[in-house]
Amino acid sequence: MKIDKRACLERAKRLINEEDPICLIYAALELRMCMEDITYEKLRVSARHIPEEIINTWQPPQAVRALLEYEPDTDKSFLLFAGIEEEYGKPSTDMKFVGEHKPFKMAWLRKHYNKVGSYLHFPKNSVNITELKDYLESVMKDTEEVIKGNILGGWIDEGYDFECIHCHKTVFCGKQRLLRSKEVICLNPNCGAEYFAINDNDQVYFKLKTIEFKCINCDTIISIENRKVEAGLTFKCPSCSLAHKIVGREWAYGIEKEIAER
Repeated sequence: MKIDKRACLERAKRLINEEDPICLIYAALELRMCMEDITYEKLRVSARHIPEEIINTWQPPQAVRALLEYEPDTDKSFLLFAGIEEEYGKPSTDMKFVGEHKPFKMAWLRKHYNKVGSYLHFPKNSVNITELKDYLESVMKDTEEVIKGNILGGWIDEGYDFECIHCHKTVFCGKQRLLRSKEVICLNPNCGAEYFAINDNDQVYFKLKTIEFKCINCDTIISIENRKVEAGLTFKCPSCSLAHKIVGREWAYGIEKEIAER
């Protein structure tokens, strides 16, 4: 038995058209495996230096999110043309069509990967066969369009990786991503720590996004992650164990010119 994106899609087509309703469950399984093969294939092409053992731990939505950490436009479609320059530096007047990139959108994949997967469990309620068939046909058509694209992904010239200080998993990011956002997120679903990317004389290093508080009792500096700061948060001083609580948030601002002249 052949298991790849095209074989899975063809089996899903046949199963959806079978008269036995139970075949729709197997069609859902084939569609889910098709989504996985498409996504992992794209990830391996676009992020070649990520270790295989790490790729294999990610579900497709996580894999697409990883790709976005490398190339922010990785879930966008595009047409590729190429031609020979008649004059150096000027676009060719005879451009030839090379191919088309047709990816899953992140929101689409997250929604339908999980929804299709929900039909692979024993149903707690009765299933509307007509609605399920219509839904799977819709997913099948969208997936078929993605497979038609003959360009698997982008090409990443440079990437960075470092160890997350919280979960100790490896965090990956691409140069193009950093040029746009200067932010990186740990892709471990149980972590999600956020970092600033800082470029210092062409040396890139990463700093956890934190805000600092001074202990009211002993003046010890306490660092709290930005993503966790909200009204009602309680935390203890690591030195004297005094408990603190955030009761509100305040922002300071002023006229830009006056601030610059200080």
